[in-house]
Amino acid sequence: MHHAEGHNALLAELSDFIECCRSGRRPIVGGPEARAALALALEITEKIAAHPLAREMQ
Repeated sequence: MHHAEGHNALLAELSDFIECCRSGRRPIVGGPEARAALALALEITEKIAAHPLAREMQ
């Protein structure tokens, strides 16, 4: 997996997952890490939505 600037991390993660399905190897990003990343993303989204400026723009 590459970590170069401008690299699409989500695309790389999904590509790795597909390759794991094909080859039977374990993914680089496992279930617990994926759940933690999703929880963080949801928390950030909720905080942005709750910000006064975000409410003004709706």
